[in-house]
Amino acid sequence: MVLAACRPVGTERVGLADAAGRVLAVAPEVTTPLPPFANSAMDGFALRASDVPAGGGRLPLDPGVLAGTDPPRLRPGFAVPIATGGPIPDGADTVIPIENAARADGYVTLPGGLAPGAHVRLAGSDLPPGPSPLTVGLPLDPAAGAVLAAIGAIEIEVYRHPVVTILATGSELVPPHVTPGPAQIRDANSTALGWAHTRAGAALRQVGIATDDTQTLRRLLEDALRADLVITCAGVSVGERDLVRTTLADLGVEPRFWGIDLKPGKPVAFGIADGIPVIALPGNPASALVCSTLIAEPATRARAGWSVPAPQWEPAIAGDDWPAAEGRVHAVRCRLKADGSSLVASPTGDQRSHRIGSMVGADALALIEPERHVAPGSSVRITRTP
Repeated sequence: MVLAACRPVGTERVGLADAAGRVLAVAPEVTTPLPPFANSAMDGFALRASDVPAGGGRLPLDPGVLAGTDPPRLRPGFAVPIATGGPIPDGADTVIPIENAARADGYVTLPGGLAPGAHVRLAGSDLPPGPSPLTVGLPLDPAAGAVLAAIGAIEIEVYRHPVVTILATGSELVPPHVTPGPAQIRDANSTALGWAHTRAGAALRQVGIATDDTQTLRRLLEDALRADLVITCAGVSVGERDLVRTTLADLGVEPRFWGIDLKPGKPVAFGIADGIPVIALPGNPASALVCSTLIAEPATRARAGWSVPAPQWEPAIAGDDWPAAEGRVHAVRCRLKADGSSLVASPTGDQRSHRIGSMVGADALALIEPERHVAPGSSVRITRTP
């Protein structure tokens, strides 16, 4: 339901140097084959395979071929030294690695049974002209950067960073740089969620911390709604001071759901205001980050243009002791380790929703069905936390 309401926010053109981590909006074409000419995969000797007898033989050498130079046509019955990446001379069809040959006195001694095409990279064998392997919705990683540079795509159409507002609520909260007074705590969620959504492609917009009074909350929410996605934190449960849902409704946010069958994170709410998605997260730190991983960060990725924004699930084997069975779905913070071809997932310890420490070192969330007791060695379903 959330992803259906989250569309990419528009595109812009950026230079190659500024494209790292951006999401591709227009797939580039390969106009020149890669490599653009046949070249050697090894340091060695270029020759015609048919010039070497079946039992091996010796060929005279012409001057060598260096990378970046255009060699003359290979004379029949000759071989030529060649460097890795050097263009294959016209007339040559094979490269023999230097370690498989013996050079002396202007000749090279070669093994027999040579097959044409050995150690030759043909033109276009990596990327032929036409569509590139880079597709719309792909986050651009170093491998994508190599492709873009190699095909000369120096300007790239990417999706714009969605503007995401994160608004923490609670009269007990003070910014991290402030020493808390009696009954006050530092706001940790804004930093944690801000980092998570920046990683997901957001341009963050800060509007402050809302106290538990309707007037202040309404003013800051009105400001927050001038964004592409709004995420609130706390004030969404059923307490007397939980004012977020009613204030959002007063501001015209159409509610889509309130509450999900999840521990931690039951009171999550979602709505739409003039096309702007609004996700209200619980205030306990572990609850906020779990729900951000499963719901809010996918929304940011969808707004940022990712073709696959949703969490991706994979199997793992349960290790160590697991929490008792719950009456609702339980998102368990886990560490992963490899055991042969399998992943072993072990809980990070105390899974209570206020425990910031339970998120430190967590590689994944395991989603456990209601009333299921997880025994070590059984199968669980996990999604990795970046």
